[in-house]
Amino acid sequence: RRPPRSTPSNSSAASDVYKRQAVGSDIFGDFLEENLRRRGINSMLMRARRPTARNMIFVIQGEDRRFHLDPGANLDLDPDFVRRCVLEFSPDYISCRPGYSGMDMHMHEILSDLMKTTVLLDVCRPYGKEWSYILSFLEYVNFFHSNLQEASKITGETDEIKIIDSLLDRGVDAVLITSGGDGALFATEDFIIRQRGFDIDAVDPTGAGDGYRAGLFVGMQKGYDIVTSAKIGSVVASFVIESEGAQTNLPDWERTLNRYKKEFGEIPQKS
Repeated sequence: RRPPRSTPSNSSAASDVYKRQAVGSDIFGDFLEENLRRRGINSMLMRARRPTARNMIFVIQGEDRRFHLDPGANLDLDPDFVRRCVLEFSPDYISCRPGYSGMDMHMHEILSDLMKTTVLLDVCRPYGKEWSYILSFLEYVNFFHSNLQEASKITGETDEIKIIDSLLDRGVDAVLITSGGDGALFATEDFIIRQRGFDIDAVDPTGAGDGYRAGLFVGMQKGYDIVTSAKIGSVVASFVIESEGAQTNLPDWERTLNRYKKEFGEIPQKS
């Protein structure tokens, strides 16, 4: 098990972002590649025989969202391709979302080589397999992120404290359980922080978890401690849920700091 890291060893490399994914040889694959290029993201896409994955999300008032997912090309994602990519670039941070891809049953081999990389696992409902497959590689995960229902399915526990203890006992360094507009729970072996939801107009929670992780990574990359970075994650997520769509209201750093000050006070000095 690798020691947890809070800052990258190479600050210039931290600005390089890579996306590894399987897409189809179709207009949707071309669209994704072009959009990644325009956003300055280094795309390392594998063109697969299946069509590009599609996910339709319905936001239903009074209940959780409904997802209609066709994993498509993700099922053809070659674990050897992923492993070669991560070994070549040896990233400071990696965020992975297995569950409906060809690399799912090979996560142990892929992550076991990344002893100097901070690994964040974003959990989703597995396709064609049991939730328990995730247990085989938790020892290589620094940050575990899911909602409460997903974490319960993985651990077999229903009490949130027992869920956290179970994940920490399996080697996870920090547990992040988000609840859309209701806030988040952030825990390590040393503390548990319950972050309340902000007093905002919650329109669409889609992408809130992605925003939280992005803010967490940015805080860590900028040198803030783990608690402050988690609060930055909450701030970014709060912007996401104010608008329809997952990436329509992402804040810049100035807006992030202004809302941080409003909700938590002055941001602490960097560690």
